[in-house]
Amino acid sequence: MRPEVLLLDVGGVVIRTPFELHRGFEIAAGLDPGTLDWLGPHDPTGDPLWRSLLAGDITERGYWDRRVGEIAELTGDRGLTMQQYCRVAYGQDETAIVRPEALETIDLAESLGVRFAILTNDLHAFHGADWVDSISVFSRADPLIDCGRLGVLKPDPGAYAAALERLGCQPDGVLFVDDQPANVAAAREAGIPTIEFDVTDPVGSFAQVTAILREAG
Repeated sequence: MRPEVLLLDVGGVVIRTPFELHRGFEIAAGLDPGTLDWLGPHDPTGDPLWRSLLAGDITERGYWDRRVGEIAELTGDRGLTMQQYCRVAYGQDETAIVRPEALETIDLAESLGVRFAILTNDLHAFHGADWVDSISVFSRADPLIDCGRLGVLKPDPGAYAAALERLGCQPDGVLFVDDQPANVAAAREAGIPTIEFDVTDPVGSFAQVTAILREAG
């Protein structure tokens, strides 16, 4: 059965990861190429802090607090905040930030009568409301659910319960796509069909989504 709702995470799924934008940030911040040598999911072996995140020893907020602190030391801007970092890293044209495969998949979903919605953690806290409002694809989400504003973050079961209530449908009416294994596991525990997105293979990951959308009747 075709899902009623295509529910997408944002970071890594709809928009590129910060790791993919390192070079642009280094140029803007006056850092030498390769200074930011931690690559998260793109090279977990070389990023022990990311492995700690995957193991559940730290949260995603904790990971980025540490990384922004390191960047502040490198740049000499000791007051650097996550929003300020994101404004530089994501301060490019929308076409350089949003994955084209995401737009193609959203277009397909809508053409098939499948509602597009977003379930994300800390989008506004990390980027700021004005930046969120400036990205056109976000305005297409019906609705955009920012768990940071709900007061409960993925993978807490309450985040999925709140999302289903907002969406007004049963778990099996949703196809959820997220790049964090813990979020995927929690969604499946809630009975929501889920695809684990591989940020190192966005084309292949969205191919899985489109196959479900096309084949389901």
